[in-house]
Amino acid sequence: MKLILEIAPGSQVFIPSALLTHENIGIAESETRHAITAYTPGAYFRYYEEGFRRVPKRTAKEYLKLGGWRWAKGKQLYPHVSRWL
Repeated sequence: MKLILEIAPGSQVFIPSALLTHENIGIAESETRHAITAYTPGAYFRYYEEGFRRVPKRTAKEYLKLGGWRWAKGKQLYPHVSRWL
């Protein structure tokens, strides 16, 4: 997308790093940046989707169907890039 987003101090930003390449840009020698980066395993989201119960074993066909549903649901969580341009 080739966008530079300025994030306010104290903000939280969730980036689906499997879908978007991202990085921090350089800062001047006199500047300081503090950041915390965390990783959330996909299994946590599947556990939540199952109502905080164990995820049942599924067939490959069921996984494909769920994958399409997760993609559509996740895509709705992010505003369209045109809102930033």
